[in-house]
Amino acid sequence: SAGKRARHSHDKQATKSMKKELASILRKEAMHPVLLVDMSKRQRKKILKSCMVLKEKFDLQGNFVKLKSKLVVDGKQQEHPTRMAALFISLVVAAHEGRKASLHDVGTAYLDTEMTGDLVHVALDKVMTGLLLKIKPEYKNFVTHNGEIIMKLDKALYGCVQSERLWNDKLVSVLERDGF
Repeated sequence: SAGKRARHSHDKQATKSMKKELASILRKEAMHPVLLVDMSKRQRKKILKSCMVLKEKFDLQGNFVKLKSKLVVDGKQQEHPTRMAALFISLVVAAHEGRKASLHDVGTAYLDTEMTGDLVHVALDKVMTGLLLKIKPEYKNFVTHNGEIIMKLDKALYGCVQSERLWNDKLVSVLERDGF
């Protein structure tokens, strides 16, 4: 995959980028560790996997500039996978009505969105756990028998099925408050 290729091609930068992403998540108080023994059997069954997605960034001349990392939850494990159909339908309607549409990226948008509803727990693999412990050594007591740390999500993360809806609700609220 592109992420594995990026990690092997730029090992030191990959580690630095992944640590930066984890530090950003912690700074935004997006998740905190939990002990397996404090979780119900039902909660333990619903722990989601996560992965760090790495993307190489290039300048206009095609020269490598940096790696960007993003911790992503495997939302496919959740019951109601998100669909791109709503986006495509909106674009088709906008085109049919002659409206202009644009796409905007709001950096770390989901990390500014509180999780609501069902509790979501995510397992950080051994590599992410190792990096996390370099940032927060006090989390060592949360490491499971297989070398992972289980984190409860307090803010939305990419990949969770509810993250898109929660971010949209927040965006709509802010836009309406500002008179849109």
